[in-house]
Parts: sequence; structure tokens; C-alpha cells
Amino acid sequence: MLSRWLYWRTQSEENLARWGTWARIVRHARRPLAEFLACEEVAWQLDNYYVRAMLWPHRKVPDNGFIDRQHDRTLVRQAAARLKRLDFADVMENPRFLSNLEKWIGRHYPRFNETTPVPAEFKSALHDELTPLALGLLEARDAVGPRAMDDAGAAAPPDTDVEGLRERALIGNVARHPWLMIA
Repeated sequence: MLSRWLYWRTQSEENLARWGTWARIVRHARRPLAEFLACEEVAWQLDNYYVRAMLWPHRKVPDNGFIDRQHDRTLVRQAAARLKRLDFADVMENPRFLSNLEKWIGRHYPRFNETTPVPAEFKSALHDELTPLALGLLEARDAVGPRAMDDAGAAAPPDTDVEGLRERALIGNVARHPWLMIA
């Protein structure tokens, strides 16, 4: 969610002019983090995104708005069942993700879509953005993420250290995101 918020913040008006109606959604990232995470209009891009991607359309996964937390356990179980049916599964945080994907597809892919620094007018100290409200919303918006990552890790190649990936992803993101916001 932080990556999406930061990436969307990097988009200039010139870039957004080509995005049509999608630009209206992306502009929500120019708001403070807590406001962005609470915004109903972007809920479908934030709220348990990977479970949404695995299950949509689903009667317990609204197109607009946040998923009712009472459905978390059921949705995780159903998403895990769908995940097991995939021919390839891995987690982006795995440093071997790209090589695993290339091996599965049988083709090399260059790295792209790197996030550039946030424009000056949208920069703020990340520690100021990570208010108690924002931290609570981050946790709530990804309530099933750790369980979903465990399921994805279980479906990943056998030598994948899912707990280690989780720790490295957290440390890497903590180190990377403030750099993007430096004024």
C-alpha cells in the first residue's frame, strides 16, 4: 500500500492527462497517507488487494468499499484454494521472483516500473505520515495479507523462506520509502 501511495504520488499532471478517468483515482494519493487509506473510492485498490485479485467477483468482496472484516477467514481460505490451482505462484518480495518467473515462462524480462522520487509538492516526512491512525489503517487494510503471503509462500518453490522474505520486505521497504519522500 505504501508503494502504491508513493508511486501514484510520483505521477505528474502531464502523465495523468493520458490516464483518462483513472487519473481521478490516482490523485487521491496526493492526500496524506491516513486520508488515502480511509478513502472509499480507492478501497478496491488497497483493502486486502491480493485476496480481491484472487476472488473477484465475489459477493463478500464489494466493488466499491472495504471488505467486512467478519469475512476475512472465509475469504483467505477461498483465496488459498484458488492459489493452489495456479501453475505458478511466488511472492514479489522474493529476490528470486523474476528468475523464477523467467524460468517458468522460458523468457528473460528486463526490470522496469521503478518508482522515482516524489515531486516536491507531494513530499512529506514519512515518519509524519505514519501516524497512529495511518498505522492502524495499514494494518486493517491488509488484515489478511500475512495469511495470504503464507499461502503464496507455501505455493512458491520449496526452498522459499517465507518468514525471511517477510522480514526482508519490511526492512527493505522501511529503508526505501523514506528516501523517496526526502524533501
